[in-house]
Amino acid sequence: MNNKHAIPTIYDPEISYSEKCKIMLSLCQSMAKHKGMTLDEMREFIIKKLNVDIKKLDTNPVGMLLLYEYLYSQRPATCRNEEKKRFH
Repeated sequence: MNNKHAIPTIYDPEISYSEKCKIMLSLCQSMAKHKGMTLDEMREFIIKKLNVDIKKLDTNPVGMLLLYEYLYSQRPATCRNEEKKRFH
């Protein structure tokens, strides 16, 4: 993967796993809204795309990381452009 980004909270060992699950659900809600989908539609899309259920991440740490990287790669252009300003 050639994308460079700051170490996200999702990889911070000091953050509890339950907090990480809440963060991921929030990211999924934001992405669903951005794409004009309901959270349930986004959930079905993610299940088909990644075989990860966003509402059952508490038992799937690998799925959480896969989901995070997928959402990161799909972030809107505005976010990518802002990140370039911060890290370059």
